[in-house]
Amino acid sequence: MKKLLTIVILAFLCALNAVAQDSRPYTEVPELDKFAGEWVYSNKGESLTLFLTKEKTYVETINSYVDALAGFYEYKPDKSSSLGNKDKNKIIAGRLVAINGDAATFLIIDSGKNKPGQATLEFMPNSFKQAKLDIMELEGVKVKKKTSTSGFSLPSGIILKKVN
Repeated sequence: MKKLLTIVILAFLCALNAVAQDSRPYTEVPELDKFAGEWVYSNKGESLTLFLTKEKTYVETINSYVDALAGFYEYKPDKSSSLGNKDKNKIIAGRLVAINGDAATFLIIDSGKNKPGQATLEFMPNSFKQAKLDIMELEGVKVKKKTSTSGFSLPSGIILKKVN
């Protein structure tokens, strides 16, 4: 019985060690650091706040880890209402991300229209504390639906300020 317990403990420790020493490659992307943080837009009662973090993300197609932006947003079309919640208002940059100098492009889920969009956050000239947000339709094949979902419920072409 004592030998069986020793074998079980050793097997558990070996498995724990194997998990701890994940040998998959990891690509760090330090350029994402400047986009991480809380970004705020406010105008006449309307507000949009983006909460972006840099996360180590596993990408199955390349069997590797990479840094990616992730997070959520909070949109209030006016002072008294709020659109969705952080579970539905997702920012998913791990699946669609591009960094071009001072701009990051990522996937954003518009819970008001229940559809994804391509968002680009681009720093204003000579500033890492202000950025313009543009949201566009995703390119590719579209399946026509009975009801139109063109456009977004989120504001686009706006200037956000980084608060932290």
